[in-house]
Amino acid sequence: MRSTWIFWLAIAAADLIGIGTLLMGLHSKSWSLIAFGAVLLAVTPVALVFNITTAQEREARAALRSPDKGSVIYTDTLVTITDRGITFHRYYFPTYSSKFVPWREFEEISVEKPTIWTGKWRIHGTGDLRTWFPSDAQRPKREVLFLAKLNTQWTRIGFTVENADRVIAILKEKGILESA
Repeated sequence: MRSTWIFWLAIAAADLIGIGTLLMGLHSKSWSLIAFGAVLLAVTPVALVFNITTAQEREARAALRSPDKGSVIYTDTLVTITDRGITFHRYYFPTYSSKFVPWREFEEISVEKPTIWTGKWRIHGTGDLRTWFPSDAQRPKREVLFLAKLNTQWTRIGFTVENADRVIAILKEKGILESA
């Protein structure tokens, strides 16, 4: 994850240097500075496309060489539940890579009615600096919202699924669903 932030910092620096050089070139009417600034600005979109491709390739390679995450019990476009844990898809911003959490790290998972206070309109990210929501553009339409408390960190994971009844049954079976 650290290399991702270094990449984004380098892209931002190249943009700032490109803009500065371009402005200096325009001010001094120097075609060489204008050209250099334009090249730096043109490199940014190419680097972004390259990073998206390499991030997808890295994720695919990591899935091949990573330890077995178990046999799949439930999967949809938002989560994959296995006998070893839950993978939250499109978890990290801005790379939209996944996060795997083993069952032993879950303290409890509660089922909430989606409201403005519980994260109904939170498409991705956090609203209270404690609960992080993986990306789900359909979250406002969902009937159920899950809040996972982890025993390894202060922050919680708020997530939704496409088949809430099935996931509730799985979480009850695992014994981590909070009693209401």
